[in-house]
Amino acid sequence: MNLKTTLGVGLLMLCEQAAAVPGNLAGGTQISTGSVSLPNAAISAAHNPALLSRALGDAKLGMSGFRLPAIAVEIGPIDDFVDSLERLEAALDEAEADNDVSQAEADDINNQFAQLLVDIGDQANITLDLSMPVPAMPVIFRAGGGLMAVNLDLSATINARVLDAPLNYDAVADTLDTDSAVYLKSGTFTQLGVAYSRTLAPWTLGETTGEWTGGGRLNVIQGKLSRQVAKLDNDANGSDDSAFDRAGDNYDLNEETSIGVGVDVGLGFVSRQLSLGLTVRNLIPPTFDFGELGMDCASKPTVTERIDCDAASVFVTSAEIGAREKFSMDTQAMFEAAYSIADTGFTALASLDLNAIENAAGDDYQWLHLGFSYQGPRWVPGLRLGYRSNLAGAKVDVLAVGLNLFNFLSLEAFQASDRVRYEGDSLPRSAGVSIGFSARF
Repeated sequence: MNLKTTLGVGLLMLCEQAAAVPGNLAGGTQISTGSVSLPNAAISAAHNPALLSRALGDAKLGMSGFRLPAIAVEIGPIDDFVDSLERLEAALDEAEADNDVSQAEADDINNQFAQLLVDIGDQANITLDLSMPVPAMPVIFRAGGGLMAVNLDLSATINARVLDAPLNYDAVADTLDTDSAVYLKSGTFTQLGVAYSRTLAPWTLGETTGEWTGGGRLNVIQGKLSRQVAKLDNDANGSDDSAFDRAGDNYDLNEETSIGVGVDVGLGFVSRQLSLGLTVRNLIPPTFDFGELGMDCASKPTVTERIDCDAASVFVTSAEIGAREKFSMDTQAMFEAAYSIADTGFTALASLDLNAIENAAGDDYQWLHLGFSYQGPRWVPGLRLGYRSNLAGAKVDVLAVGLNLFNFLSLEAFQASDRVRYEGDSLPRSAGVSIGFSARF
């Protein structure tokens, strides 16, 4: 599955039905500022529920306007691994074309690809994350002696990696085969959140006067999760499609839909220049089911599906994957801080996830974010710069930049400092982009 196929599948998943889930889009569509709650930014209402007053400011109503899907891609640290796997498939097909593979041919292919398969299985993968709030969401308004916010978020994550197995030569049948397969995991989520916050108590320390705020959010989440195993050497359908392509084409097979309910709670401190926040996401962790793999293979409708199912059963037997799996949005705490330098328009930002959690694809994430923003007169472009580091999992470091035009159009992008070769091109290991339009009333 090349990068274009990955992006196409991900966009299709998001359009069909796609919940802020952990991944490369640490702040959803807020690429350059992460999950830090920004002043007068309605999109921040999807973060710490205690800081709704900061997101709304002095306005009576805040809404986010319209945002295109934010897209982020991360590629594992193995150069040209997709090309290498496709070369292996081609070598196996060529060697078996006459059903007469010699020991010498088998040894040659094994020498070329045996260690490569192990390395790819250990490190190579492609992960795609997408996130998009429904137009006009979140919406913030004053009610019940405090503030309320409603957000409806769509998100998707898709990961493709390789389950490696040895190359097996059958000297009697003169055949060469491998159970190695592409393993694709995907999840699409629709999250409806209703939040409420209010002032808890005023607080003064020296010249700093502010107030403590508290809040909570109830989230109702629909998740659609899928797993696919596509055997590398499987041309039973007569197609030239690679295992990556076949896994992408069949992403919706074995798809399971389930509903989960989660609760976020937050505590905040807000003053004219300083804001602090502690958020506990998914205090009640919602859980979702994946479809089963490697089971009842004889009943699959096509030869290709039966072969892929048999390959999956090999890895189920070895316990590398489970026949049945679940995904839980585990509890995670996050601390954030923002300090505005008086009369300059500059704000320093920082946030830290206090523990690591997994996303639907099984990748670990724990983000540290540092940055600053500048917002001057309406006619002066706003600027945001950020640095993010994943302290778990792939441990990728990225630099992000954001631009605001006329307090209406937002452009944001990030890329990793590390690079990898993919289909002959040198690309950053991780990159993403977000475009949105916002409004306040």
